[in-house]
Amino acid sequence: MLRAWRDAQPEVVSPILPTGLREKVVPAAGAFCGGILFEPFQRVDPRMVLHFHGGGFVVGSPHTHRIVAATICAELGLPVLSAAYRLAPEHCLPDQPADAAAAIEVAEAMFDGTVILAGDSAGALVALWGYHAAPASRRDRIAGALLFYGIFGTPPSPDEGDPALVAAGLDARSIGAAYRRVDPKCLIGTAKEFTPMSAGFRLPAKTVVIGAGADPLVADSHRFAACRPECCTLQLVADEPHGFLSSPQPSARARSAVRSAAASLML
Repeated sequence: MLRAWRDAQPEVVSPILPTGLREKVVPAAGAFCGGILFEPFQRVDPRMVLHFHGGGFVVGSPHTHRIVAATICAELGLPVLSAAYRLAPEHCLPDQPADAAAAIEVAEAMFDGTVILAGDSAGALVALWGYHAAPASRRDRIAGALLFYGIFGTPPSPDEGDPALVAAGLDARSIGAAYRRVDPKCLIGTAKEFTPMSAGFRLPAKTVVIGAGADPLVADSHRFAACRPECCTLQLVADEPHGFLSSPQPSARARSAVRSAAASLML
């Protein structure tokens, strides 16, 4: 039921995609779960972006998040591979890190240049899991990570059942349930390979955390960036909500945030 609801949302049914790009389905092969590739008509940079969609680990797909990947493609002028991964509760840790690592291998094989990881919401954590799980030879070709309004392993504080948060699925109970579905063995927080806030977790040297100022989950972005200052920088987008790249037509402020966040990685 939750997946059917997600598939019926306006950004899925009637997204307003940017012009000047093309998209094609990339079929699943071996350990790679498939995805959608967005490419600008004119490309002058050898780098590409590998994106992982949000959805609380239980819903979403490259199709539901076409607007997110297409916006990143249009704003950066880089190809974007939006990669699928197996969803909970049917698939739990460590399946998602394995899928993300397989996507990194495919992305690097598709292009000669380096890869920028990206993820929004739960996809930010999936991207980091994939980086940590990838072999060193693969990690060497990762230029950095762009993590939009991510969740990084800690449920939000109790919110006393705020109706708006409950309706959006962003209350403490809902986020906690998402973690339990993907992590029934409580590996996040106890095993370093699933805990990005652990000092033993491998991160890209340039990891940009983009928090949404009006997001009830923004405290997680603050905590993550603060506990890993050796690699993380935090940028806040004022007045934007959680999921600001997932609207049927992202705002000018949201599009600007993509460019600003990528600037430090594009040097």
